[in-house]
Amino acid sequence: LQGNSRYIAAAAAVLATILRFLLTGGLFITFMPDSNYDDMMQIQKALSLSAGEWLGEYGSMTLVKGPGYPLLTALFHTLGIPYLAGWTALYTIACAAFLYAVSPVIRNVWMRLLLYVALLYNPVAFSNQVNRYYRDAGYYAIAFLCIALFLGMLLHSGRRRAVLAGLGGFALGWAAMVREDSQWLFIYAAGCLAAVFCFCIFSLNRRFGSAVLACALIAAGYGAATVP
Repeated sequence: LQGNSRYIAAAAAVLATILRFLLTGGLFITFMPDSNYDDMMQIQKALSLSAGEWLGEYGSMTLVKGPGYPLLTALFHTLGIPYLAGWTALYTIACAAFLYAVSPVIRNVWMRLLLYVALLYNPVAFSNQVNRYYRDAGYYAIAFLCIALFLGMLLHSGRRRAVLAGLGGFALGWAAMVREDSQWLFIYAAGCLAAVFCFCIFSLNRRFGSAVLACALIAAGYGAATVP
């Protein structure tokens, strides 16, 4: 039984994920058509993107809010992915990324499974605020993905740290395009990067190469997400 624990836990995680998507299918989507600066504006931008018209005709509200949410919403529409299913998939990826991030410190597969299920069924993900035609629908998932990737950068080393740093930079850039008040994520990322440098300073080998590379890859990932 102990030898098969990984497979049993993986099967349980898959079943929990399937059930999560089934529950998502029963949720209602909130839409506020009279909110010209919120729901309506964001959906109009997504429709313009789907039609190949970028953000639509340039006007006073074109750059009021970032294009991160309309871009992903238009992508879901183009690929034929249901709205809530798309955001649920992104949040599921964030949960899996967090599980991978903490794998060096949480090695017990049953503890990982419990953590995954707890995150996957977070009540916030079922609230009306995030099940809405508005940027909050995806921001919680993108922000959590940032947290997971930078935590993974801190806890892992070598090539894994480099990959997680680059992906974290990209996710950070996308979060900034979804909400302009994402400064707290920049502070969090800077704190994780500072901790990596501190580990290098106080370690015996004092190899700063991975920390410098992580810093460069964060910048590269951020640029890839934000540069048109």
